[in-house]
Amino acid sequence: NNEEVKYLIQLLQEQQENVDRISLISDDVIKACADTVTPQGVVAVVDIPPIYSPSSLTATATTGSTAPNPLYLVLDGLSDPGNVGTLLRSSLAVSVTAVLLVHNSCDVWNPKAIRSAMGATFRIPIRRFDT
Repeated sequence: NNEEVKYLIQLLQEQQENVDRISLISDDVIKACADTVTPQGVVAVVDIPPIYSPSSLTATATTGSTAPNPLYLVLDGLSDPGNVGTLLRSSLAVSVTAVLLVHNSCDVWNPKAIRSAMGATFRIPIRRFDT
């Protein structure tokens, strides 16, 4: 739908300082880039945010202020990427200070986890501990 495409381009252009380039591509290119059988029609190439240092884990993801009583979500051995993404999204909704992954938890950058998180992966501090 041309109106939807125009609206999406307008939204992206409003975020111009965060967007390097906008390109309209064919459905075949989208299918080649996506890992789903039926892609949504939008593909993005983004940088993975830097790993948060333990000293930065006292600031909340949504406000940037120091949390007087920080709340952490610890994921221990959680293997389903859809569940990981859902928990990241929920963590953002309740202003969790950071999400800590331990003991072989699923990679938060797994494509299914990214889709399930609906953007939360890029807005909440995440730290992995593989010990």
